[in-house]
Amino acid sequence: GGPVFVGFPRARERWHHVAATLDEAGTAKLFVDGELIRKKQKEGRPSLGAGNNPIIIGGGINGPDAGDVRELFEGTLDEIGIYDRALDVSEIRALAAGAQPPLSP
Repeated sequence: GGPVFVGFPRARERWHHVAATLDEAGTAKLFVDGELIRKKQKEGRPSLGAGNNPIIIGGGINGPDAGDVRELFEGTLDEIGIYDRALDVSEIRALAAGAQPPLSP
Protein backbone atom coordinates (compact mmCIF):
# COMPACT_ATOMS: atom_id res chain seq x y z
CA GLY A 1 0.00 0.00 0.00
CA GLY A 2 0.96 3.57 0.62
CA PRO A 3 0.53 6.79 -1.31
CA VAL A 4 1.55 7.49 -4.89
CA PHE A 5 4.10 10.32 -5.03
CA VAL A 6 5.43 12.16 -8.04
CA GLY A 7 7.42 15.36 -8.50
CA PHE A 8 5.64 18.21 -10.20
CA PRO A 9 8.28 20.27 -12.06
CA ARG A 10 5.73 22.13 -14.19
CA ALA A 11 5.49 25.78 -15.18
CA ARG A 12 3.77 27.80 -12.46
CA GLU A 13 2.36 30.32 -14.91
CA ARG A 14 -0.55 28.16 -16.07
CA TRP A 15 -3.23 25.80 -14.77
CA HIS A 16 -2.73 22.03 -14.87
CA HIS A 17 -5.34 19.29 -14.84
CA VAL A 18 -4.50 16.67 -12.21
CA ALA A 19 -6.52 13.47 -11.77
CA ALA A 20 -6.11 10.38 -9.61
CA THR A 21 -8.05 7.15 -9.88
CA LEU A 22 -8.32 3.98 -7.80
CA ASP A 23 -10.09 1.11 -9.52
CA GLU A 24 -11.79 -1.95 -8.01
CA ALA A 25 -8.67 -4.07 -8.63
CA GLY A 26 -6.62 -1.69 -6.47
CA THR A 27 -4.67 0.07 -9.22
CA ALA A 28 -3.95 3.72 -8.37
CA LYS A 29 -3.15 6.03 -11.29
CA LEU A 30 -2.02 9.64 -11.35
CA PHE A 31 -2.56 11.83 -14.44
CA VAL A 32 -1.27 15.33 -15.22
CA ASP A 33 -2.80 17.20 -18.17
CA GLY A 34 -4.38 13.97 -19.43
CA GLU A 35 -1.18 11.90 -19.42
CA LEU A 36 -0.53 8.96 -17.10
CA ILE A 37 2.39 9.91 -14.86
CA ARG A 38 2.48 7.09 -12.32
CA LYS A 39 0.69 3.78 -11.68
CA LYS A 40 0.86 1.66 -8.53
CA GLN A 41 -0.84 -1.56 -7.52
CA LYS A 42 -2.24 -1.31 -4.00
CA GLU A 43 -2.18 -4.34 -1.71
CA GLY A 44 -5.54 -5.84 -0.83
CA ARG A 45 -8.95 -4.64 -1.90
CA PRO A 46 -9.35 -0.84 -1.86
CA SER A 47 -11.93 0.50 0.55
CA LEU A 48 -12.97 4.02 -0.31
CA GLY A 49 -15.27 5.49 2.30
CA ALA A 50 -14.19 3.11 5.03
CA GLY A 51 -12.54 4.30 8.22
CA ASN A 52 -12.96 7.39 10.33
CA ASN A 53 -10.73 9.92 8.55
CA PRO A 54 -12.32 12.65 6.45
CA ILE A 55 -11.37 13.25 2.82
CA ILE A 56 -8.53 15.78 2.85
CA ILE A 57 -7.80 17.64 -0.39
CA GLY A 58 -4.58 19.62 -0.36
CA GLY A 59 -2.99 17.96 2.66
CA GLY A 60 -2.26 14.66 4.36
CA ILE A 61 -3.02 12.97 7.66
CA ASN A 62 -0.01 10.88 8.69
CA GLY A 63 -0.85 9.92 12.23
CA PRO A 64 -3.67 8.89 14.53
CA ASP A 65 -4.97 12.46 15.01
CA ALA A 66 -7.40 13.32 12.18
CA GLY A 67 -6.99 16.98 13.05
CA ASP A 68 -3.23 16.93 12.41
CA VAL A 69 -3.14 17.74 8.68
CA ARG A 70 0.34 18.19 7.20
CA GLU A 71 2.07 18.24 3.79
CA LEU A 72 -0.11 21.14 2.68
CA PHE A 73 -0.50 21.90 -1.03
CA GLU A 74 1.07 25.22 -2.03
CA GLY A 75 -1.06 26.53 -4.86
CA THR A 76 -4.65 27.05 -5.91
CA LEU A 77 -7.27 24.35 -6.54
CA ASP A 78 -10.29 24.84 -8.79
CA GLU A 79 -13.17 22.62 -9.96
CA ILE A 80 -12.68 19.56 -7.78
CA GLY A 81 -14.73 16.50 -8.76
CA ILE A 82 -15.20 13.13 -7.04
CA TYR A 83 -16.71 10.21 -8.96
CA ASP A 84 -18.19 6.93 -7.79
CA ARG A 85 -16.00 4.99 -10.23
CA ALA A 86 -12.52 5.14 -11.74
CA LEU A 87 -12.61 7.16 -14.95
CA ASP A 88 -10.81 5.60 -17.90
CA VAL A 89 -7.92 7.18 -19.82
CA SER A 90 -10.15 8.64 -22.55
CA GLU A 91 -12.42 10.30 -19.97
CA ILE A 92 -9.41 11.76 -18.11
CA ARG A 93 -7.97 13.11 -21.39
CA ALA A 94 -11.34 14.64 -22.33
CA LEU A 95 -11.59 16.38 -18.95
CA ALA A 96 -8.04 17.69 -19.30
CA ALA A 97 -8.98 19.09 -22.72
CA GLY A 98 -11.96 20.95 -21.21
CA ALA A 99 -14.88 18.56 -21.79
CA GLN A 100 -17.77 18.46 -19.34
CA PRO A 101 -17.45 15.78 -16.62
CA PRO A 102 -18.98 12.41 -17.57
CA LEU A 103 -22.17 11.20 -15.94
CA SER A 104 -22.23 7.90 -14.07
CA PRO A 105 -23.45 5.03 -16.28
